[in-house]
Amino acid sequence: MQYISDNFEDEEVQPEEGIVLPPRPSKRIKTEGEAARVIKVTATDYAGYTTDYKFNLGTDKVPPTISVSSPANGTWYSSAQNIKASGYIGESGSGVKWVFGTFDDIAVPTGNVLDEATWTTADGSGHKWNKISDTAAWNAEIEIPENSPEGGNVKTYYVAAIDNAGNVSTRGSVSISYDKAIPTIGTTQWTPTGGSATDIKGDIYTKEAVTLSGTVSDSYKLSKVIVTATCSGKDQIILDSSTSGSNLTTTGSNTAWTWSVPFTLGTGTGKLSEGSWEITVDALDAAGKNAVTQKNRFIIDSTAPSVAIESPENNAYKGESAINKSSFTFKVSASDDLSGVKEVYYQLLPEGTTPVDAGWIKLTEKSGIYWTVNKDFKTGATSGTTLGEGAYTFYVKALDKSDNTSSVKLSRRRPSSVYSNCDKQYSHSMPTRSTRSPHNTQTGGKRT
Repeated sequence: MQYISDNFEDEEVQPEEGIVLPPRPSKRIKTEGEAARVIKVTATDYAGYTTDYKFNLGTDKVPPTISVSSPANGTWYSSAQNIKASGYIGESGSGVKWVFGTFDDIAVPTGNVLDEATWTTADGSGHKWNKISDTAAWNAEIEIPENSPEGGNVKTYYVAAIDNAGNVSTRGSVSISYDKAIPTIGTTQWTPTGGSATDIKGDIYTKEAVTLSGTVSDSYKLSKVIVTATCSGKDQIILDSSTSGSNLTTTGSNTAWTWSVPFTLGTGTGKLSEGSWEITVDALDAAGKNAVTQKNRFIIDSTAPSVAIESPENNAYKGESAINKSSFTFKVSASDDLSGVKEVYYQLLPEGTTPVDAGWIKLTEKSGIYWTVNKDFKTGATSGTTLGEGAYTFYVKALDKSDNTSSVKLSRRRPSSVYSNCDKQYSHSMPTRSTRSPHNTQTGGKRT
């Protein structure tokens, strides 16, 4: 089928190749409508012999139409990405001949539009169309020019098509947003139950529910914040602000968000069990670029530390165990396998006296898990830094970094504590020695 358009409304039609007519005969055909016609040509020689030839002639006066299905208008891209564009050319007449595309804001060509070079030859400014398809369903991989400005809807990609009759479409287009910079994550804060927000600087130790919060920003448009909690490479909790119903919430504009997520302690979905947790914060912008990941470590510890009095022994009144010198060094051991021991305190009081909060004295001499303090004893002394003869009780209190406490008084007992660290059982036992006197009881306090 041959096609003509209204560009050739009154044209002289020549037969297809292979049919030779005398040079003079011709017929101009007036096109009306778009119905296909059968053209018959009859040649008669001087002897009266005739030959007939027929061919189909179609008329197409309607230009193709352009649709762009991907990407959507305003889609964000970065410099590292190529765009996969696609769409469809509406053409019900002569059929699609070529599809062209360009980032250059230039008009569709005129003149000999059925010559591909008319489209692909650059103009005086270096602008041109690029052939991307010769089918109605078109696909193209296009690259954002490196010198493109950044921002929303800053680039436009144009698409045009021509059909086999030479009809040229109007331009179709899609706008593209461009962002090369990565988002920024601000300072992350943590807020214990009933407490105030504090900037995270180093490891966090806690035995109660906490809320994490912070800020993220981007030059143009944020997409989501992801907070991931991982314990010993095993248990993992992933919270995504773009997921419906997520505990991770955000507020603010396109370019600046404040995010917040509460964590509860315990076992089960979304809860933090005892152990060492790594909390990572990621922020993505609309172009898919990720901020530099921020990492923090949370130590969840609700188990009291172990504490024992190594010297003197209980009821040390006589023999080698008696405090019969002018001075004596008290020795204490304390340990905590999760958060670690923070501080150890003591009170040395006459027997029968109850310790008071204001009376605790911090032990400062430390070697490994041992703390020591030297006290002076002199006969008859009743005041000052010395202590007279008599019966005394030595009280010790240990505090770990999650503020769990244990206390003991003149006990040689070595307590054993068992706790769960991310569902894995660990045990810690203080070293023991031979028993020469009764034990007193150690008490461990858990904050609720």
